[in-house]
Amino acid sequence: MREERTTNADQTSQRLVVEVDTAPGDSEILLEERARRLRLAIDAAEIGTWEYDLQQQRLLWDRRMHRLHHLDQSTARIDLAAWRDRVHPADRFRAISTMLRAARSDQPYFTQLRVLSPSGDCRHLRMHARCVQDALTRGWCLVGVCYDMTNHHQASARAEQLALYDELTELPNRRLLLDRLRRAIALTARQNCYRAFLLLDLDGFKRINDTLGHAVGDQLLATFSGRLRRGLRQTDTAARLGGDEFVVLCEALSADREIATQEAASIASKLMRLAAAPYRLAGDQERPLYCSASIGITLFADASSSADELMKQADIAMYEAKRGGRDTWRFFELSMQHELEIKETRSLALRHALHHDELTLHYLPQVDASGQWCGCEALVRWAASDKELRRPDAFLKLAEDSGLIQALDDWVLRRACQDFASIPPMANHAELHLGVNVSVLNCSTPTSQSGLSAPLKLRV
Repeated sequence: MREERTTNADQTSQRLVVEVDTAPGDSEILLEERARRLRLAIDAAEIGTWEYDLQQQRLLWDRRMHRLHHLDQSTARIDLAAWRDRVHPADRFRAISTMLRAARSDQPYFTQLRVLSPSGDCRHLRMHARCVQDALTRGWCLVGVCYDMTNHHQASARAEQLALYDELTELPNRRLLLDRLRRAIALTARQNCYRAFLLLDLDGFKRINDTLGHAVGDQLLATFSGRLRRGLRQTDTAARLGGDEFVVLCEALSADREIATQEAASIASKLMRLAAAPYRLAGDQERPLYCSASIGITLFADASSSADELMKQADIAMYEAKRGGRDTWRFFELSMQHELEIKETRSLALRHALHHDELTLHYLPQVDASGQWCGCEALVRWAASDKELRRPDAFLKLAEDSGLIQALDDWVLRRACQDFASIPPMANHAELHLGVNVSVLNCSTPTSQSGLSAPLKLRV
């Protein structure tokens, strides 16, 4: 059975209500020992206990309840109205409702609430309540406990901050952005308006980061993020994808596509002004830094495109903005995606050609002033799958853009040196010259220059 016992547990002469499990034959000494252990556990856990007499409408607290509510422990009693005033205004209704539900049931109820100190500090508490009948007076009362959840709440908030927000800029990260973007897509079925998704990349940031260091780069990113937060509408969401890439999700644009396009363009222009304003960072006040922004924009008004597709579209449009000279914005068009897909297909075909010997070299003879043969120039040709023999001007830019130019130059040099080394000695041709064209990109660094010189060792 369960027996409610009362005791004067602290110096304020308040009643401490405890419940002790008993069994037939338990002695009074055993009951007192169990009650003592329970009180020790409550003390160790810093749990506050309380009782509210439903007939007399009297509220009793122990000393820990006073501490949890920032009250002087010398206050022996506190009424319900005074306690309610300590509770955060947003939590008062829930706290009172929990007590009312507990008073009408024999089941335990609990809730979480915030209490305020006179200085405005906030403490998070968890409150349990249950209606019981007093063993002595046979009257009904609410008994319960409160304990401090502030540290747990702060740890949870910190974990959520790390999981959903970028630590440097305090903007939403990719995970939270995708969640909000998917919600925005889902809302398009019920709201008749356009939305815009803008992808922004800071031009010149890499140069600043590389020359002045990551600490300065981080300051610049944090400064720009602050400008974003202050400069956007309340309905918009700004997020950092990583590095110097940011995203803005604009909601509640016009239902008319032309007007929505103008609104998105206006927002993009404002973002460009925010990015272009001088950056006066700590420790370098005498020399402001400057950046610009390239922005890709895509509009959507239905759920036909997924979050990943919208990000891809904005990325394609941003790439076009960079190709257009940077410090500008571009709207996504289907022709952009089609062009990019064609380029990717050709890039894969060129990579296949490099690894499957589908390139050939043609040699253009060279003669000296007397008309004698003195060497040749190697000219690369691509025997594409369409049987067309493509000249260099048809694929060299593709090789540079797709990162294949070094592999292409290396192949040409090796094959030319091998072919040239196989020419048998000829009278009156003691010295022949071989001309090979290489990309200027492979002559700009010591690493690339050493890579180009390696094939020349094949010449004997």
